[in-house]
Amino acid sequence: KSSEFGSEQIRKASGAAAKQARKTKAKKVGTVVHGAGIGGLEPGAAAQALIEGTLLALYEFKKYKKPEENGIKELYIVESDKSKIKVLQKGIESGKILAESQNIARDLINEPSNNLTPKKLDQGIKAIIKNAGLEKIIEYNCLNKTDIKKLKMGALISVAQGSDNEPKFIILRIKNSKKPLICLIGKTVTFDTGGISLKPPANMGLMKGDMSGGAAVIGTTLALAKAKTKLNLMTIIPAVENMPSAKASRPG
Repeated sequence: KSSEFGSEQIRKASGAAAKQARKTKAKKVGTVVHGAGIGGLEPGAAAQALIEGTLLALYEFKKYKKPEENGIKELYIVESDKSKIKVLQKGIESGKILAESQNIARDLINEPSNNLTPKKLDQGIKAIIKNAGLEKIIEYNCLNKTDIKKLKMGALISVAQGSDNEPKFIILRIKNSKKPLICLIGKTVTFDTGGISLKPPANMGLMKGDMSGGAAVIGTTLALAKAKTKLNLMTIIPAVENMPSAKASRPG
């Protein structure tokens, strides 16, 4: 039904098509902008959804695997109406920004916890900002354990004190004094064993995902910066590792 057709359906269809094309070992793929014709959707929004669906569907975490030659290298979007080109290009760029930022968040979440301690997350975020050319847009600040103690952040210190990996309190700022301050904060426990109250071992490996909140707000901040947002934004990433040891906080 046309009434049930929208951007989400375009994302799903584009993602399914991209995965199928990859199975055939295609390196170049061409497509029209689904939904921008008889679908009745605004062309820019349709193009954005197409790119989002394609890039998100093709995502794979292969940092520790041998690179494969197979894979889609180029995507061509075909449009005969010249009057739509500029709006399609804008939608494509927006879709690319959103999908790539989400995939950076997914990379952080998928990274093994022994390779993503609070310190390494601190270093990783700085590298991501630098590689994206956003150093002049995103102001970066990181408080170490001494700074955190001076500010009497007792709860943060308590969670981290059982670990040999010290906590980091990371602050990202996109400044615009003409706008009210918006603050994003994401839970960032890089590995959460439960501390003294040790969690069941069956799904312990999934506890590397306890920093997903932090990854989400990092990705959001990157997307807003790339899109040249006019917002006045502060993003807070309190990174800790929760481990059992003689130094860990005791319940009660």
